[in-house]
Amino acid sequence: MTMPIQLETIVLRRTFDASVERVYRAWTDRNSLSKWWTCGDGLPGMVLEFDVRVGGRMVVSFGAPGEEPSLNTSDFLEVVPDRRIVFNMTRVKAGVVRAETRCTVEFHDRDGKTEIILTDSG
Repeated sequence: MTMPIQLETIVLRRTFDASVERVYRAWTDRNSLSKWWTCGDGLPGMVLEFDVRVGGRMVVSFGAPGEEPSLNTSDFLEVVPDRRIVFNMTRVKAGVVRAETRCTVEFHDRDGKTEIILTDSG
């Protein structure tokens, strides 16, 4: 008997002392995104493709020197400037799919600050 796959959902909320426009730009401008997008452990991502629009794609490579990198591919489904970005993200390492998720990033003005609500399901 095959057990149904259980999809998990993570919701993160963070507020930044910056305008919605500035925070949205951090997600949608290649130079801005490459300054903060990382897999942790001090390993920056290398942005290989970047086309933030419905039907567009972003590909970021991560990995320690001398190690086969992981590739995160994001296919954009919805892009509403200064409001919302929805994308399917697939992480692949050594030709094996390690994760597939649907990410929704919402941008909310909170008296001149910006609250991001990031929902990651999969």
